[in-house]
Amino acid sequence: MQYWAEMTVLGHKEPGSVWDLGRRLWSPKTNKGGAEYRIMTEPQPGDPILHLVAGVERSAPKARFLYGMSRVASPCKEVSEEPPRAGEWAGRGTYCRIDLEGYQELEPKPRMQEVEAGLSDFILDELETLEPHHYPYMKYGDGFRGRQGVYLARLTPDLYAALSTVAAVLPQTPPATLRRANGKSGRRPFSRATLSFAARQSADMVRSALLANLILRSDTGGR
Repeated sequence: MQYWAEMTVLGHKEPGSVWDLGRRLWSPKTNKGGAEYRIMTEPQPGDPILHLVAGVERSAPKARFLYGMSRVASPCKEVSEEPPRAGEWAGRGTYCRIDLEGYQELEPKPRMQEVEAGLSDFILDELETLEPHHYPYMKYGDGFRGRQGVYLARLTPDLYAALSTVAAVLPQTPPATLRRANGKSGRRPFSRATLSFAARQSADMVRSALLANLILRSDTGGR
């Protein structure tokens, strides 16, 4: 099993149709230079997908949110049908379409800037030790930034566990607790050890462990 993130803009979706968010992934078969988007042929049935979405109403245009979760229903099919909001990718002839299932929209939708700040040490550690291919982030100076121009990114199992756990924990955690957990000390509420543990445990155990970690750091002032 592999883990994926769709990096998209809400305006590229057709609400209420089979082209809506969480219903399909799509891209032209090739870029303008004729090279194939090979990564689109890799997702397989059952693979989990996280949907990281920009262009959300009443937010900055480039602000990205952890918007929803789904899984792959069928692998890439080459089709001639053009998506209704193809934009700059219109007129490419052949498209790769991946059908999805089980879409769940999150509420609330965590802002990725805040999530990434909380996971910064973890993400940097993965970049330095694993050097993962098609990762959604790249090193930038002493830190990292999102990769430019990426539509479909591959997540490591631990990064997927971290992000999906954030989605599970945040609705249950009082905002004041999260603010205190981040604190002014610069310490992050998540550690790589906690997240590696999360990747191996059930969802219930993950929620309990991370919530306990947040509360503990809140009670100790982030130390």
